[in-house]
Amino acid sequence: MSCSKFATPFRALLWKEWRESWGLLLSAFAPVVLYSSEQLLLEFGNPNYRWIPVGDLYGMLPMTIAFVSALSLGARLFSSERANGTDRFQAERSVTRATIWNAKLFLPALALITGTILLWVAFVWIWPGPYDSDNLWGGEPLFGPEILYMFFAPILLAFTSALFCSVFLDRPVTAWAGGAVVSIFLWLGPLLPLQWLGVARGKPGYTFYMVLLFTFLLVVEPVCLLWLSRVAYVRWLRE
Repeated sequence: MSCSKFATPFRALLWKEWRESWGLLLSAFAPVVLYSSEQLLLEFGNPNYRWIPVGDLYGMLPMTIAFVSALSLGARLFSSERANGTDRFQAERSVTRATIWNAKLFLPALALITGTILLWVAFVWIWPGPYDSDNLWGGEPLFGPEILYMFFAPILLAFTSALFCSVFLDRPVTAWAGGAVVSIFLWLGPLLPLQWLGVARGKPGYTFYMVLLFTFLLVVEPVCLLWLSRVAYVRWLRE
């Protein structure tokens, strides 16, 4: 038996998560690798080529992979343990549920955040600037709002929604499907008042509503989902 002072239950759980899901964790970096390599090849072949991430169909492929990866990372966290019958084994060990929660969340969250930041950097690096076609907000595109709403908010909501469902559901596939439905609802829901009020760029209240919209999408909704998931796992769902 190892007597190393570094052999803690938290590190043991981290190692377990890495051994069981290292391939899925690495999939969080697939979108930035795909996007960057594709664009570098295109730029190398045609120096005058300028590719539009939002307007081009190929731009949706890396984001679709990122969305699916985020759903998969969240959906397997707790539902896979129940599906494999290993949740009781973990509950019987001399470790708190809070420690299990923290250890299981750490690596997927770290991989997702790092991969998303790198994808953001790739978008900024290759972004061609304003173009003439219409976009979600009308007129010339605003890089921040468009990218945040169309791409990065769904990724964050997909992970937290799938995590929320994995706490309550017994199969990763059902948690995956439930997370997809919940994340889309939470993503589109805050946009409905904008359409109902007819708020558009350049009109009074637009900036305030955009700040409120992104606060809900990127802070309030994900934090609430994480909090509810943790409380449910640590306190409510004890056997």
